[in-house]
Amino acid sequence: MHPAVLRLVARTAGTGRIALVTDAVSAAGMERGSYTLGAETIDLRDGAPRLPDGTLAGSVLRPDRAVRNFAVDAEVTVREAVRAATLVPARLLGLARTGRIAVGCDADLMVLDRDGRIDLTVARGAIAHSRIA
Repeated sequence: MHPAVLRLVARTAGTGRIALVTDAVSAAGMERGSYTLGAETIDLRDGAPRLPDGTLAGSVLRPDRAVRNFAVDAEVTVREAVRAATLVPARLLGLARTGRIAVGCDADLMVLDRDGRIDLTVARGAIAHSRIA
């Protein structure tokens, strides 16, 4: 979306009513090449996953990048952008145990560095990915 549209929506609706989502496929975060999407082969080129006939097959937008994009383009705080990617979607889906850090909630977390890149991923309380040495 164009940054002006994001700013307008954020100011009009308020960040508490915006849910960031992505239709990222398994090729997200990967280099240019061929990947599998279900029974289909997709080619990742020029930042977009495509079927052999050229049809767009989802996106490669990762949640951390969506948060950074929204914070910068909509001119909202990082905290508001994180909430739009976590708490708001969980609330809309009626998921009381996700989208926030609290006793009794699922321990699914992403730890971001100062630039908003993923340093650590925790799934069900166990480290699933770490860039931290």
